[in-house]
Amino acid sequence: NGSSDTAEAVTIFVSDPISVSISSPEDTICEGDSTTITVLTNGGDGNYSYIWSDITFGNSPGPHTVSPNVTTTYSVVVFDSCGNLPFTVQLTIVVSPYPDVMIIANPSDGCEILNVLFYSDTINNPQGTTYLWTFDDGSTSSSAMAYHTYEQGGVYNVSLSATSPYGCTDTTSANGQINVYPDAVADFTAFPTVTSVFNATIDFTDNSLNTTSWIWSFGDGDTSYSTNPQHTYSDTGIFMVTLIANNAYGCPDTITEWITIEPDYSYFIPNSFFPGTVARSGRSSCRP
Repeated sequence: NGSSDTAEAVTIFVSDPISVSISSPEDTICEGDSTTITVLTNGGDGNYSYIWSDITFGNSPGPHTVSPNVTTTYSVVVFDSCGNLPFTVQLTIVVSPYPDVMIIANPSDGCEILNVLFYSDTINNPQGTTYLWTFDDGSTSSSAMAYHTYEQGGVYNVSLSATSPYGCTDTTSANGQINVYPDAVADFTAFPTVTSVFNATIDFTDNSLNTTSWIWSFGDGDTSYSTNPQHTYSDTGIFMVTLIANNAYGCPDTITEWITIEPDYSYFIPNSFFPGTVARSGRSSCRP
């Protein structure tokens, strides 16, 4: 009948199912920090649409910058124009708070050498938080509660850094919090330090530093509050003289010195020339 059948080849493209992954370079951040979220899609016809839980992201795979104030889960539904089943993925960004840092010092002032206990309010900090104290005298400590001794007078600025297990670091400083007052430096000279009971007046000269008041104890029960006292001993013996030098901060220092008062012997040596002469300490007098 003059007709013929013609066969035509039809190619049918079957796309792979959609596969979606969501990622972030940092899925845990500190309060106030930012990170990014990106979706990677494969399969389907390549014409993808995105519906985010955060509508500000629009119809885009990202990367999207996020700065959540609290731990937040982000989700996205991905589909194509080929009618493949939509694919949903989600990612949680954990927001880690900064550690609590507060410097408490007890005592905060005093004389050198000053022993201070430093501690902070750590009750709300997660386990694994690390600490670094800087004491402003070249010394540091990594303890949550630290003891430190200041050996020199001065004003010290203390700082504390605390780092959470997630790497969130907070630092606080206390400028001028520690005041270490200088001690008085007691010193004196005595003249003479060895003498006779017949010449038992001793001059004391104060050589102290950083001193505003003096307490002398002469070792025989007498005292003085003068700067440069003079004292006469009434008996023989070895006496421990003590000077307590104090200053306006109430940081005293003490020094001692020994004074020796020797007896002065009298003796009588008769002779044919001076039968009635008494010799005494290099001096002579006639006896009746």
